[in-house]
Amino acid sequence: RYHFPQLPTGSAIILAYSQTHRQVCGAFAVLTATTQLEVEVTSRANPQPSPTMPPLRVSGQVYETTTAGRVGMGGALVGFEWLNDGPFFEVYADADGRYVACGIPANRRLAVSPWQEGFEGPFGWHQFSADTTLDFELKRVSNQLTLVRR
Repeated sequence: RYHFPQLPTGSAIILAYSQTHRQVCGAFAVLTATTQLEVEVTSRANPQPSPTMPPLRVSGQVYETTTAGRVGMGGALVGFEWLNDGPFFEVYADADGRYVACGIPANRRLAVSPWQEGFEGPFGWHQFSADTTLDFELKRVSNQLTLVRR
């Protein structure tokens, strides 16, 4: 348990992480004199979903389109960033590229972007008022250099 007395009125983002554990859902609170907020963490090696899955939830699939069709990008990172204040929350996709982010604050503008080594993906601002499905297509980045002779 942590206690931060005499915080000013406003809002706060809570981030909890370590080398061995990660946060399960986003944690946002409007601060008052008696604000309390529980933050769930899970093992990075054996992640478990939240047993409560607080609203709002954003879910979807991070994928690559190949000649064989749509292929899920296992292990892709989906990051949510707070307008002008930096990171809010991030989740990793499962082996099929599916992800679920919970505890998303309603009607707050968040930048949402996927990431996977060797790929580039879309970056966009979103505002959520209900549970939402948001899929992301990643595209391979060419690592080839072109030499020009003069």
